[in-house]
Amino acid sequence: MRTKSNLLVILTASLLVASGTSVFAQTAQEHLDEAQSLHQQALDAESTGDLETSAQLHHDAAVHFDEAAMAYESEGDYENAAKYHHEAADHHHQAATHLDSLEQFAEAAEHHHEAANHHDMAAMQLEQIEKFAEAADHHHMAGMHHHMAALGLEKAGMHEEAANHHLEAADHHDLAGKALEQTGNAKIAADHHHVSAEHHHLAAEQFEQAGLPEQAAEHHIMASEHHKLAAMQFEELGDTDNVKIHNAQSILHKGMAKSGSDYILPPLLQKYLVQSTSEITCQEGLNLLIKTSNGNPICVNPSTADKLVERGFASYQ
Repeated sequence: MRTKSNLLVILTASLLVASGTSVFAQTAQEHLDEAQSLHQQALDAESTGDLETSAQLHHDAAVHFDEAAMAYESEGDYENAAKYHHEAADHHHQAATHLDSLEQFAEAAEHHHEAANHHDMAAMQLEQIEKFAEAADHHHMAGMHHHMAALGLEKAGMHEEAANHHLEAADHHDLAGKALEQTGNAKIAADHHHVSAEHHHLAAEQFEQAGLPEQAAEHHIMASEHHKLAAMQFEELGDTDNVKIHNAQSILHKGMAKSGSDYILPPLLQKYLVQSTSEITCQEGLNLLIKTSNGNPICVNPSTADKLVERGFASYQ
């Protein structure tokens, strides 16, 4: 049995179809109008210095942009769905910025997390229509927001939670790299594998602070794998300097997985990761020398160091 309410919905839908406007587009527009109103209210609150109210209003605006995005997605309009997921992400970013200013770091982290989720959804919509470069940009931004969430959680002393956001950031940079591989942009794809590796490293550090050495070791291994992927892509590009850097980083993280964060690379590999040989670190009790024949760094015990210098085979750094 049809109620008056049901008949009204059917009649409204019929009128919208007759006018060339879909029910989904109309729903989206209603949410967009409300989102714009909330956006203006958020700006007004910010102008009076009421950052907490402004943060809440930005959050409310984000909810309406999300609803608009979902309405467009239901209609199969993936481009507009991506656009309004992006808007939702921007409002969660604004909310997070205000909460950071108020030193409400855990709450700010939640909004960075939400922003990352919306960039993730935008990326998925763009992948549906094979806009891989734009999708990669949104995976990149999702990674950045997970990074910012992690930093806020670190300040709040929530190390395990911070580690998990670094892992989310790593995953998004990995996805950005894969999306860019689809476009043939190997250089930027390699850069994203590098950033993914760095986030696995940061996650490992946070797991160590949380007293979780097994998880720390696991993510040093993941960092090693991503540096290896970056090295392979730079090799295809003929960039031998970056190949050496990323291979050295890969070996470093394998060593850290096995021996902990105090692991020291052999000096021949360290030289690819420092600006000057003076920055190379030797194991405790060893001296750093530079071989006169080829300029390579070596670490030797003090008695051997004196003999090599005396005979002209090496010099002290």
